[in-house]
Amino acid sequence: MSEIIKADIPVDIITITTLHKLATTEHANLAGQSIDNDNEAAEANEYLRDWLSKLDGVSAKKKETLAPLKEAEKRINDLFKPLLDKGAQLTSGIRKMLTDYELAKRAAQRKALEEAAQAASSPEPEALLTALEKVEEAAPTQLDGTSFTRKWVIKRIAEDLLPDEYWTPDTKKIEAIGKAHKGDTPPTVPGVIWVEELSSRVRR
Repeated sequence: MSEIIKADIPVDIITITTLHKLATTEHANLAGQSIDNDNEAAEANEYLRDWLSKLDGVSAKKKETLAPLKEAEKRINDLFKPLLDKGAQLTSGIRKMLTDYELAKRAAQRKALEEAAQAASSPEPEALLTALEKVEEAAPTQLDGTSFTRKWVIKRIAEDLLPDEYWTPDTKKIEAIGKAHKGDTPPTVPGVIWVEELSSRVRR
């Protein structure tokens, strides 16, 4: 049994394409231009507010157009989500079992290789033969379609032993100082050079 999910999509293509062509043309006309006086700033501000209003209308229309699609998407997700979530749990569990087994095999192989290296200097040939057999037995299994990529992750850091080149400044903390600072001159943080940037908030 299958479920049919439909959604109506009313789109005003003419308005969208017309505004897109206009925006493309006027954006190209802005290349190399700058604002040189107060009158030009006022004109540019009015022009900006007009375009923001246009885009607000387009965004509202987009939201209205997407509404039936979002409802259809929700129903589709509700149909598939239980299976996909449970399948993800299942495959995640199997992946962990395989990676745990692979790690154990690699550890056993390293140990067997160490024992073989020691047995190589033994006067008894049988000791080396036995060790080499253990190395072969401990070799990781080749799995069809599955491979493993080694990645080393941090377990802990002995900070007093860490070389200086691995220390980095707390950039988030420094950025927060700059964001909170309201003065006309930059904040004072030794070793930090600031540059002034502005963001604008435009009332339609």
